[in-house]
Amino acid sequence: MEGQNDFSKSVMDKFLEGKISETDEQMDYAHKLMVAFIANKEEIDSMIETASYKWHVNRMAKVDLAVLRIAVTEIKFLKGCDVPEQVAINEAVNLAKKYGSEESGKFVNGILGRLAK
Repeated sequence: MEGQNDFSKSVMDKFLEGKISETDEQMDYAHKLMVAFIANKEEIDSMIETASYKWHVNRMAKVDLAVLRIAVTEIKFLKGCDVPEQVAINEAVNLAKKYGSEESGKFVNGILGRLAK
């Protein structure tokens, strides 16, 4: 979605179409996450920018931004999905370390830590 700059429901549906997961529960969660993100993208990006001391999202590394968006969506907009805030932050930091740059884990942890306060 980021690469195409298209955050529409039709793109989400194309992405989820034919995806195989271990359980229907995982697909339901992925769908809820994507719907919540699409509905709240501007607010989520604003929260990230504010917590990153006005670093604009368009200047952030794409991996870091994707990880932050997922975590902020889980923390702020999926309260009924039973993902504790600290778990969402820890998973985000681990994803950033694995798929981002050498500094990604610290960057993501700092922003999410500020948002959690």
